[in-house]
Amino acid sequence: MTPGSHGSTFGGNPLAVAAANAVLDVMLKPGFFEHAQKMSLLLKQKLASAVDRHPKILAEVRGEGLLIGLKAVVPSGDLVTALREQKLLTVGAGENVVRFLPPLIVTEAEIEESVARPRARLRGAFQRSVETGGGAMSKALRHFSISTRSRPRSCATCSPSSVAMKAELKAHAEAEKPLEGKTLAMIFEKPSTRTRVSFDVGMRQLGGESIMLTGAEMQLGRGETIADTARVLSRYVDAIMIRILNHDALLELAAHATVPVINGLTAALASVPGDGGPDDVRGASRSDRGRTVAWTGDDNNVLASWAHAAERFRFNLRVATPPQLAPNKSMKDWIKATQAPIVLGNDPEAAVRGADCVVTDTRFSMGDKDGEYRHNLLKPYQVNAKLMSLAKPDALFMHCLPAHRGDGSHRRGDRRPAVGGVRRSRKSPARAKGHSGVVL
Repeated sequence: MTPGSHGSTFGGNPLAVAAANAVLDVMLKPGFFEHAQKMSLLLKQKLASAVDRHPKILAEVRGEGLLIGLKAVVPSGDLVTALREQKLLTVGAGENVVRFLPPLIVTEAEIEESVARPRARLRGAFQRSVETGGGAMSKALRHFSISTRSRPRSCATCSPSSVAMKAELKAHAEAEKPLEGKTLAMIFEKPSTRTRVSFDVGMRQLGGESIMLTGAEMQLGRGETIADTARVLSRYVDAIMIRILNHDALLELAAHATVPVINGLTAALASVPGDGGPDDVRGASRSDRGRTVAWTGDDNNVLASWAHAAERFRFNLRVATPPQLAPNKSMKDWIKATQAPIVLGNDPEAAVRGADCVVTDTRFSMGDKDGEYRHNLLKPYQVNAKLMSLAKPDALFMHCLPAHRGDGSHRRGDRRPAVGGVRRSRKSPARAKGHSGVVL
């Protein structure tokens, strides 16, 4: 061969012809096409089974022969990357289709292995896609506070925005109406007072409208999927706020919605009180940085939100929980990885001593069933006059209402009371306006 004579696959050069002859030799062997058909059927069955197991991530199998496409809910790039990490090479096709292109001589064992490998990575790809705003056939959206791993950068802009709006309202200035003509759908799985009123009033003050929805009133209560609900609502409204215990349901809603989604509360993350609390600290001290907040109680969704706020706004957070209800390994690893200014412990007095703010929650959060067990464990963590005396003289006390008097906190321990004797880790209309304004 002379230099350049084998540069083209279709040039008729000796190397290309030899390769073609070798391929034809294999294809002409008895049973070759039957084998390819059998492997095609097997791969489609295996992928269809994966779709059934992961309906939040995968949508359908398509294609002919061994040229097979897998339509996904998440962007194809996320899934291709996740599969490549598992040593499985696929090709993205469009926004949400991944192509499987096995050789015609692929074996049954190779198909079994190729389909088994993605299982460990599918949920991770789904989680990453949703948290960064990806969704089915959509451009990146600005979802708010749906990630349990990190705090959105946008929350740093919410605080000054909401404070400015609140100041205008108090000064009776003519406030801007940036959400005029916009509609927010609010979905509530459980009864709500503060979240419902704050978002409703906030939208009205910004010139927008809100629609109150509950599962019992919607087709969602009659078996319609979260995905279909997201698709339908996206055609009518400009944003969706949902308050639901199941955090995966929130992720599924965000994955299928083509409008921004706001987390009103889930069992994993109570974003609204967790964002409003630092505003109260800031309002009293003009600054977060260097201040100390003490948490006494159990590890729950409200604590998770305060932890993320501490990492973002750099105030010190001292946590006291019973050993049996302490933050899990995932939270501890996150604190270490982010170097968040958070100290975990079991002594409520040590946590509260010298604090600028003391925060607690009810002993029984939504979904908790082991009442007597939790009551006994958390009794030493009650915020009362004795415990509050260890904080700074001008310390704030915040409670994620509703408060059960004489239970998680004692009225005599409430310091500098606001409404009903308790300074709320507040869900104010101004805060709701900050959330809605950022995503819209």
